[in-house]
Amino acid sequence: MEQLLLLQLLPAVISELVVCQINRVVAEHISHADMTASDVASSWTLIASEGDMKVYKSEVDSGNNFVQHPLKAVHSVKVRFFHICC
Repeated sequence: MEQLLLLQLLPAVISELVVCQINRVVAEHISHADMTASDVASSWTLIASEGDMKVYKSEVDSGNNFVQHPLKAVHSVKVRFFHICC
C-alpha cells in the first residue's frame, strides 16, 4: 500500500523538481540579459541595434594571451494575446 502511494506521488515530485529547475535557469538567463546594472553595462558594448533588438559584445581575457569576444542579443517583446472561446 505504501509503495502504491509513493508511485502515485512520484510524478508530482518530479514535476516540482523540473519546475524549480526551469525557474532557476530562467532567472539566471534574465539576470544575464539585464543591462541596467552599471557594472554589467560597462563591460558590454552595444554593437548593433534594430528596434527592440540589441546585440552586445564584451572582451574576456581567458589567459594565455587569448581574448574571447562573447556576444549577447537581447530582445524585448511587449505583446499580449487574448483568445476568446465562444
